[in-house]
Amino acid sequence: MSSVSGLLAGIGSSPYSASKFAMEAFTDALRLEVKDFGISVVTINPSFHRTPLADNILGTLASTWSNTGLEVREDYGQEFFNSFYNSSEIQSSMVMWEPHNVISEIVSCIELSKPPPRVIIGSDAKFWLLPLRLLPTSIQDAIPDLLAKVFKTKRAKPAKIFCRADR
Repeated sequence: MSSVSGLLAGIGSSPYSASKFAMEAFTDALRLEVKDFGISVVTINPSFHRTPLADNILGTLASTWSNTGLEVREDYGQEFFNSFYNSSEIQSSMVMWEPHNVISEIVSCIELSKPPPRVIIGSDAKFWLLPLRLLPTSIQDAIPDLLAKVFKTKRAKPAKIFCRADR
């Protein structure tokens, strides 16, 4: 089980996206390695669906922030956290699909004699996130600022910009 975060990374998801990008590489390689044995390997890439992880995302953000050291919180600033929290709240309220979509797709793949190598689940992933991958990186990178303007929010930015050598 991967995620669309294994195909397109977003702000605030670097550890999660890194693990999902690794899963993508693993399953792509495994699919090639076992193909001659007649074994299919399918990567399931759901977008934002209701799961225990997603259901408690706001609580996890608040808990992580409060357990983060004071120096790091000062570097990022309360405004950064508030902005990131608000953006996450908007995203989770607008685009969170029911898990039965994922279950249905997995069952369909199991029932097929030749399942597709990758299954993308969620309209937002199919019609928004995946086409975004085809754009030049500079345009992909500008999307968070554009969305902040559209939704009249502030994009999360650290309070202090510094180099490690400066510390």
